[in-house]
Amino acid sequence: MNPKLDTVVKSIQNWNAIKNDKNKLLYYLKEGDHFSLSHIDIGTSLDIHAYCGILNDKLVFFLIPSEFDNKSQMPDTIVEYITTCPIHPRNDNDVPHEIPEKEAKKRMLNWKKDLTEWVPKQINTTDGIFQAFAIPSDDINNFGEPIANFALKDSSNPTGYTADLVIIDTTEKGNIYYDTVRPVPPFPPVSDFFLLALAGV
Repeated sequence: MNPKLDTVVKSIQNWNAIKNDKNKLLYYLKEGDHFSLSHIDIGTSLDIHAYCGILNDKLVFFLIPSEFDNKSQMPDTIVEYITTCPIHPRNDNDVPHEIPEKEAKKRMLNWKKDLTEWVPKQINTTDGIFQAFAIPSDDINNFGEPIANFALKDSSNPTGYTADLVIIDTTEKGNIYYDTVRPVPPFPPVSDFFLLALAGV
């Protein structure tokens, strides 16, 4: 069932309201480390916009194909394209073991071990904490049952890391990953992130 637009907007505003509070950010970010991308209708979009939100006191992501994330879909049709994705925890035993790229494992491990130190540093930077992610559609089209796993990518910025989502296929193709996701900020959006504008962010 699709959420109501005012619920989505309020949830995005809830995330924005805590983006400078390290304790609240850590509380929500520690709820889990991944969400499913299965059954997302991509359409002809080049990207999927993944918005951070807090809904019913839980961290969620609202996913919408970029072609529908614009003012022309207002006021009614935009909600038809929004999918709510809850965050899920992963036990150590559940971490994929056959990802050939050591870098993917390292980034996911960085999130687990360095999140508590990274968040307070990141909120004090010019860019602050991420508001959304742009996930290339090809990353999803190439997969059977994809998930997006939180990660921290080594960076030259003052915190030493940039937020990342490692996209993993856990079914037919084995454990392969893509690292083409763009966090917003620090990266500027390539296409309209209309829901951020609606939320006044």
